[in-house]
Amino acid sequence: CYTDRAGSQPCCVDLGVSIYSTAYPLDVMALRSTVASLVRCEISTGGRLTFPLQLPRSVDEIRSVAGAHVDPAVRSAISIAEVAAPTGDEARRAAFVASILKSRGYTPEIDDIGNVYARREGNRERGCLMLVAHTDTVFPAGTDVTVRREGDAIFGPGVGDNSLGVAAMVEALAILDELQLADVPEIIAVASVGEEGLGNLRGVRAAVDRFR
Repeated sequence: CYTDRAGSQPCCVDLGVSIYSTAYPLDVMALRSTVASLVRCEISTGGRLTFPLQLPRSVDEIRSVAGAHVDPAVRSAISIAEVAAPTGDEARRAAFVASILKSRGYTPEIDDIGNVYARREGNRERGCLMLVAHTDTVFPAGTDVTVRREGDAIFGPGVGDNSLGVAAMVEALAILDELQLADVPEIIAVASVGEEGLGNLRGVRAAVDRFR
């Protein structure tokens, strides 16, 4: 979690997944608790991000709405995973994630290194929150990235690390929009490059530097 001593830099939440199996039960998409955490958790960032919020919706309603987004998130994760993205060659996946964000009503931007940015307006008095999920995978070019779904599990290279994280980030924005939650911090969603191996976290480093 990156915070700025002066309070002008976003807090940064990394939605990476450190599970190394290729089989992920669908309930790992605990979007209900993810979104509840975004709007109710207590974070101290020099007074800029103020939690918990006075919510216009009950936590039960938030969880109910978020629960309806689990299957769309899984479908998105499968689609994302089937676009190959070895570290250093994330351009096609970045464009695909940008197209998803655009279809949800956002205006995505892809920077020079391939990070995808989307901004959700919020109450600037509550600060700014950066959500980051990396697009690259450890699988080399030429890997068969076909994903299969069997009941409550999906199988495929890079599904959990990190297509699910990217999909969860996109759905978190959709859930907040559906709930019409405006009195929350401004959110900058970043689908970052270069997280794995020799990528050396260059995507998230660039994102943090950009808004420093």
